[in-house]
Parts: sequence; C-alpha cells; structure tokens
Amino acid sequence: MKIKNFKVVSKETNETQQGTIKGNTVVLNFGYKENEKPTNIGFSIIRGKEGDTDFAGNVAISGSVSASGDFNSYPHEPKRKGDFALIMAVAEICEEIMEVEEDGENKGK
Repeated sequence: MKIKNFKVVSKETNETQQGTIKGNTVVLNFGYKENEKPTNIGFSIIRGKEGDTDFAGNVAISGSVSASGDFNSYPHEPKRKGDFALIMAVAEICEEIMEVEEDGENKGK
C-alpha cells in the first residue's frame, strides 16, 4: 500500500505453513523482514492428519523456537509416548528455517 508522503523503510512477511511430521499435523507461524530469516517460530502440533478417521483437529502441543536458543513447548492434553521425539523434530525444522548455527547465531541476519 502506498501512502502519500511516506516511504517504506521496512517490510515484513508473515507466513503460516502446515505439514506432517511423524504422522501428525504441524503448523508453523513466523514473520520475517525482507532479505532476512525469521528469528522466532511458533508451532502447533495436532495429533494425526486430515483424512484419519479419528482426526479431531485439536492442538495437542504448542510452543516456540527462537534463533537465540529459547525453546518452549506447552502440552494441551496428556503426553503420549513419542511426544519428545516429535517436539525435537519440529524444533529441528524450525532451526533449519532460521538457519541457526551451533553457537545459536542466525546465519540469515
């Protein structure tokens, strides 16, 4: 949107992406400035996937991962065997999106 007598000094894109990890639906939400990588990603894990007979679409686990190394996850229902591995798989994908190096720095800055 162009506003008279104003110029764009920063532009940010917000994305929501959905995929399947270990048979569960994962939704990732993040924003980033033009020509930069995101520094924080929120996630939601929904047990199962659309088309499964018992798919309810309820969020089982949510959380966030940041390029600075902060990591949070919040269960919304009782944990199940394999949840830890599922959460770590989501965290790994988030770190790949942010291009986090071993020292916690964001390579996309």
